[in-house]
Amino acid sequence: MASLPIPTVGSVIDGYKFLGGNPNDQKNWEQVAAPMPQVGEVVSGYRFKGGNPNEQKNWEKADKKSTYLSDIPIREEESVFRQVADVPLSIAKGATQGVRMIADAFGAGSETSKTIKGAEDYLAGLMSAQSKNDSKEVARIMKEAEDKGVLENVKAGLKAFTVAPVDLLTSALGTAAPAVAATVLATLSAPASVPAAVITGGTAPGLGAVMGAGTVKGTIYEETKKALKEAGVDEKKAEETALKAQEYGGKNLDMILAGALLS
Repeated sequence: MASLPIPTVGSVIDGYKFLGGNPNDQKNWEQVAAPMPQVGEVVSGYRFKGGNPNEQKNWEKADKKSTYLSDIPIREEESVFRQVADVPLSIAKGATQGVRMIADAFGAGSETSKTIKGAEDYLAGLMSAQSKNDSKEVARIMKEAEDKGVLENVKAGLKAFTVAPVDLLTSALGTAAPAVAATVLATLSAPASVPAAVITGGTAPGLGAVMGAGTVKGTIYEETKKALKEAGVDEKKAEETALKAQEYGGKNLDMILAGALLS
């Protein structure tokens, strides 16, 4: 009977790494630690929430296993400096998003809006793997809270903030940048006789209302087009219907006005 081949040093068999020497001697093997799961990663039907993966409370039963590559957490070795770069990138992405909100107010789905969205997606692609995984987890938390009432949405928002506080804060800071810049520009260009308080009190809320309306119009456009395409409607028809749905003269005017007033 032929003998089994001697494993090479460093080879891993059944979760144990061979250190060398007699392969029949247990001391010449060491257990290989399982890789640390990423937040949101699904393993054997359970989703990791963060913390110590050996504690049961840090896992929750997943509705279903991920079937899309975009749902699988990204693993890559990163330095601390790489993750620090997320801060300016997040601010830039937030500022780009703020500009897109303004563009969407004048027509979500327009060529201008799509171009800005492309720049926004490009910046998002430059974020670190950890930031991308955090963004997926935040999206998952908020998705689960949909249609569950205001209280559940508030709870979801607080939970999402604990996942990626730095990313959310810097993104919010960037989103506010267009309004801040417009206020500063208006203040510098206004006649000296006009009080600064009047300028600030008019510019910031006005631009905020425009961005609020743009946010709602953009959401209506994207969700309408997405739903139609999932229902099998062709691209051209889905685009035309989505564009009509976000128009000020359409049936969703009340939602658009609410977004403007609440901003």
